[in-house]
Amino acid sequence: MTIAFGDLSDAFYASSITAETFSFNGGDGTNFSASITSLGIGGSDFSMVMPELGNGLTIEDLTFSGSGTIVGTNATDTINASAASISGYTFTLDIDFREDSYADSLIYTAGAGKDIIVLRNFDSGEDVINLEALTNWSEDLLTGMNDISNGTAAALIGDVLGLNVSGSEVVPLEGHSAIYTFNGETYYLGATDGDSTFEDGEVIIRFIGVNDVGSDITDIVLG
Repeated sequence: MTIAFGDLSDAFYASSITAETFSFNGGDGTNFSASITSLGIGGSDFSMVMPELGNGLTIEDLTFSGSGTIVGTNATDTINASAASISGYTFTLDIDFREDSYADSLIYTAGAGKDIIVLRNFDSGEDVINLEALTNWSEDLLTGMNDISNGTAAALIGDVLGLNVSGSEVVPLEGHSAIYTFNGETYYLGATDGDSTFEDGEVIIRFIGVNDVGSDITDIVLG
């Protein structure tokens, strides 16, 4: 399914969409907003791109069965996503909240496989991530459980990137045992069981262009 808009569109609303493939282009309109109550995507490589100067994106219930990309607006973006990943498979959800001063939020329900969330333009103390239905986790920002060593962090980050990463190349964020930086990016590893293998039922968040994740304890909440 392909949905595309031009420059003069103001809004899009849908109560329910189910598609194997999905491509959404919100155009370039400065007032365009989109709201979808239920969106089910069966295939991989889905994309939803909103205009940067748009009026916000709301997806109340996104269920996806493959990797995909969502690009939001300079206004408030709210996404409630559930991964239908299965054991032995890795899904990646790449979300760009855009650089703005609005409170964006992601509620993410983990699947049965290995889930990677890539977040761009996440603002600490303003934007919020809620991780739900986790089968493995070792730390949230409120409790600070289970230290993850440099070596373990390097192995997990290497799995995400497909690289060999050494413990000397990663740096823990002061005050948090499961947030590390590598090559200018930040990784949240608290939704794993704390060992060095990225396994089914675990979620790793990769923050691109962000170095202050965790400075506010409400940045990441585990449910």
